Amino acid sequence: MLPQLILFEPLVLGTMTASEFKEMFFMVGVEEKAQDVTEIANRLFPTGCTDDLLELVQLTRGQHAHSVITMAHLTSTWCHELSVQCQCISTSILTANDKHCVVLHCLRELLLVPDCAMVLLAHEYKILHRSYPDEQCLLQMLQNSEQMNTDPEGFSAAHKVTISTPNLDMMPTTTAPVGAQCALCQEIIANKLTVYQMPCCMNYFHKDKSDCLGTHGLFDWLSESKKCMVCNRDVVLPKDPMPKKNRRSKRRRV
Repeated sequence: MLPQLILFEPLVLGTMTASEFKEMFFMVGVEEKAQDVTEIANRLFPTGCTDDLLELVQLTRGQHAHSVITMAHLTSTWCHELSVQCQCISTSILTANDKHCVVLHCLRELLLVPDCAMVLLAHEYKILHRSYPDEQCLLQMLQNSEQMNTDPEGFSAAHKVTISTPNLDMMPTTTAPVGAQCALCQEIIANKLTVYQMPCCMNYFHKDKSDCLGTHGLFDWLSESKKCMVCNRDVVLPKDPMPKKNRRSKRRRV
């Protein structure tokens, strides 16, 4: 039965552990026809086997009826199935070895039968963190990816990185002219009331949010954004009050 070993793909042999290779070498002549799929699954996954893993074992068992099924067989079978089911992995930058390693990790460590999205996300995580994600991390990445594709606005709102406007205490104030309107609440500002004036577009805003929307005011917006809500330009405020220039007479060198 030694020629059967030679027929294995190098990538399959490369994903085997030493114990798996030893098991296959010494048991390659043993018929597993008497063992049903559940017994094989219990041997490969002693801590527990999901329905997806059981189906994969059954599929692999049908393709290798006269072999002792190992984790390498499952990995090779599922990599082939992924290539047949979807073209996204075939068109990605994933090499065959990368794909085998990711699938093997998901099967052995996470007890998951990964779809193509999981494989691509796990590989991307491996590149960034030099290690594979755990089950919780991978499933969260998958959920984020699905939400980003189906509801990009909701995903952006839930995961946005807020960058506040610096130096808000330096926002210029002025006395509201007659008939001036708050750019936020759109109400006419009381005469001679002290208000904020946006330096980028010169619009007026109530200084006290109780005079504006009640629960929200200009600073609530600028604490989460550095863009003006009216003109969408960056709000640039000075760090300190304008210092007085100390003019010094230049002395001529003799």
